[in-house]
Amino acid sequence: MSNLESAQLTTEIYLLGTGCAIPDGKRGGVGVLLLTSFAETKEKETFLFDLGRGTLDKLGRLSIDFTAINYLFFTHYHPDHTAELVSLLFAYRDPTLGRKKEFIIYGPKGLLNFYENLCKVYNSKITAKNYLLLVEELKGEIPVSSGKISFQPVDHTKESVGYRVVLNNGKVFVYSGDTGYSEKIVSLAKDANLLILECALPEEYAKPDHLTPSLAGQIATEAKVKKLVLTHFYPLFQGVNVYERCRKYYSGEIILGEDLMMFRI
Repeated sequence: MSNLESAQLTTEIYLLGTGCAIPDGKRGGVGVLLLTSFAETKEKETFLFDLGRGTLDKLGRLSIDFTAINYLFFTHYHPDHTAELVSLLFAYRDPTLGRKKEFIIYGPKGLLNFYENLCKVYNSKITAKNYLLLVEELKGEIPVSSGKISFQPVDHTKESVGYRVVLNNGKVFVYSGDTGYSEKIVSLAKDANLLILECALPEEYAKPDHLTPSLAGQIATEAKVKKLVLTHFYPLFQGVNVYERCRKYYSGEIILGEDLMMFRI
């Protein structure tokens, strides 16, 4: 790819959901959308990272064609990150609005078993029709037209991973998925232009498999990220000043994520 074409790469990153499994009128289930496009060639790519409750409706509110998604990346298989896969695959079979082009689902170890078990429950209602569905467990770096995507194990479940997207224009976007603090998440986020980092619990309810505002700030500082976006909030944060707790450990730009927020890098 030429330097000119790389310079004309534009990106939009949307928070489809910033909550958790617990219903909340303001925050939907976890999901992040990455859109890339080249001004020179008009080529576009659409990436979904996790697919919690309500994420498909958010695509509709953004007027994004759900059949145009190229890739879906799962960080792990808890319901608050995977709940709408069945709905998506079922919708792809619609004879008038259904999907025609290839669709690839990536995830860590266990993805094939997860998908096969869903098929046992829903039978032919979610199997591919009129399009090619590829279900791939992660093995190495994934090249895409917009750049490359790598992954790193993180401390949540035994299979959990976070994702690092290095774009052709040199910008780096990192999505943690669910994680506790470790050198692994710091390494994954190193020098990122934008880090979307889970911040599930206040310090009073800290658990080793989730982050608090202070730990999120510590990771952002150690990784030297340029912009930190916090997400995956549990209701326990009611009345807690998340920003101030994080600010004590990170001096860069902090954004408390809300559903449908958009960022460019």
